[in-house]
Amino acid sequence: TDDLAKAPKGAEDKGASEVGGKLSLTMARRTSENFTVESSYLDQKTLEGLDQICEHCYAIFHQFFNQTKLFPEKYTITILKDKSQHEKYVDAYETNATDAQKEFSKKSSGLGGFPKSECYTGDRPNSSNEDYCIHYPIQNLVSAVAGHGALWMLEGTALWFSARIKNTAFWACVDLAGTGA
Repeated sequence: TDDLAKAPKGAEDKGASEVGGKLSLTMARRTSENFTVESSYLDQKTLEGLDQICEHCYAIFHQFFNQTKLFPEKYTITILKDKSQHEKYVDAYETNATDAQKEFSKKSSGLGGFPKSECYTGDRPNSSNEDYCIHYPIQNLVSAVAGHGALWMLEGTALWFSARIKNTAFWACVDLAGTGA
């Protein structure tokens, strides 16, 4: 929407990255009031746009559903370069998972959750970092309001936001935003 340009863009964050430390990666970071977006390969200008998308979605969700400050702490989205970094992330963070659960997670394009989520787009040609920066926060906002039980509500609302805000919802088979794209 046109209001995206008005959303906060955050500022470069030179603080230490927990994920970077665990995976021995140098992470560029950008932090705003409600989000930290970090990446092992994206530059500050790209992170600025992604942080802005996160803040915009957060504000729009709160406005639509008449809510205030649903996240009790800052939400971190980590964007990794490729599948090998993603697999290292799974090994580092899914410490209580069985081997079968870890293998399943390694086949995904990221791990959602709160207060941190992770993704990579490397070998997934139809995916977009913008999608993840819309999808994951919206899923967590819906969970904060409605609970985790209604997967259709989590996914449906996240898909709707992706299509409306950037028309980047690669899961969509139809043009939900009505742009003809």
